Amino acid sequence: MSDQSIDFRAVSAILFRARIDDVSLALQAGRLRLVIRPAGAEPARLVALVFDGVSDFRWRSGTTDVTDPLELSVVGLERLAADDVWRLYAVPVPGAVLELSCRAVSCDGREVSGVGRSFHDRSLRP
Repeated sequence: MSDQSIDFRAVSAILFRARIDDVSLALQAGRLRLVIRPAGAEPARLVALVFDGVSDFRWRSGTTDVTDPLELSVVGLERLAADDVWRLYAVPVPGAVLELSCRAVSCDGREVSGVGRSFHDRSLRP
């Protein structure tokens, strides 16, 4: 891992309980960009996550009543081999699920690296 990279477990922890400030999806470019406010961070701190080479994107919601702000109460980020795709699983509101697979992830311009699984679920916390 170089100085210009960040471990995927740290990114998963940043995403957990973060509030989504902005979302942009560029379909032709296959890019999803999230601007988030990490939980417990100073209010002005924003983090930009970019998911490039999106090959699979799913949004499921049991309701059309999505409220602001969206807070990620469940987050899973994995890549099971160095040449595998990244997979993100997130629950931004009860009853809604975001899933995607992509070629690369960056966090504030730093490449996300590592192999394995990282999962956070607020309902599992005491």
